[in-house]
Amino acid sequence: MDQQSAAARLRQHLANRAREYAESALKQDGQAPLADVRKLEALSRLAAMAEPAAPKPSHRGIAIVFAILSLSVVSLMLFKRATKTAVELEALVTAVRFRITEPVQSRSLLVKSISVSGANISDPDEVLGRAPVGARIEADGGAITVQHIKLSNATVVTLERDSQSALQFDINGEGAVIEVSLSGKLRVSGRPAEFKIPRSLSFTTGASPADIRFVFPGDADADLFRQWPIDSLSTFEADESRTRRVSSIKSGAIFFEELNSQERKLREAEHIQFGAVDGRIRTARFTKGEIALRFDGTIQGLTTGAGDPRPLMPTWLDLARANQPLVLLWTTAAYIIGVLFAILKWLDFNV
Repeated sequence: MDQQSAAARLRQHLANRAREYAESALKQDGQAPLADVRKLEALSRLAAMAEPAAPKPSHRGIAIVFAILSLSVVSLMLFKRATKTAVELEALVTAVRFRITEPVQSRSLLVKSISVSGANISDPDEVLGRAPVGARIEADGGAITVQHIKLSNATVVTLERDSQSALQFDINGEGAVIEVSLSGKLRVSGRPAEFKIPRSLSFTTGASPADIRFVFPGDADADLFRQWPIDSLSTFEADESRTRRVSSIKSGAIFFEELNSQERKLREAEHIQFGAVDGRIRTARFTKGEIALRFDGTIQGLTTGAGDPRPLMPTWLDLARANQPLVLLWTTAAYIIGVLFAILKWLDFNV
């Protein structure tokens, strides 16, 4: 403030002296001595030098804006995750639950025994006797064939290992039909029976859930079904009485199709939570006491961990690196240029 006042006083003094020399020149009829003219020119130059320099505009505000924009773009790509992604799941589990989205049918299954509860029984040949309550049929040298299991739309299915050779097949949905063919020597509800001509039974589910238990012969693998469309998927054990859900995963991997089939290994008992899914269970097999699943489709949300779930969905940076390397290159270049520009502007360099 003092420097500005001194400069103002100096300019006023020089202006007064210049006016005095000008008046002196006028008194001499415009013929000022050469010395006075030179003094006047010198005073003019001094007056110009005394004028304060215009303040240099600060570019720090621009630098801050560029820095914020650059950081925002990089942060968005690093932390923003895709809402939907295509995956392929291959896993060995002891239990799985899913909901089908259109009518489906299982493959033919040869079983050692079958137990059914919670379903209406159609027994025209009275294989089970009159007014049966539930059904348990065991092979005793004969053959039990599950011809098919037909399920209607929106049926919820739970598959769970019961033992090394037994599989629990729970159905929650009306109108499911289980067709069974019997032949040879069997035990029906504990009583011996022999069917020289194959006989048929059918079970139809109602409003209440139905439970079916299959025991497979020996170590034979059972090809349960293929290409079932689903819109929900859970790999947790189905015992609702437990206060803490237990993961049924034994091993497996998730392949992210949009990341060039990048593989993510699954640990035993890892808590994997799937959001809404839209895809198909390509194959489901019961082998050596485990259920082997292959699923492909899209998922909306994927996390791991029990207490504090961590997201597994790919970030925008992952997607750009795998599918749009040119976009990633330009984004990186823009970020670097933006940071450099911000630094130079902050230091008041001319750019």
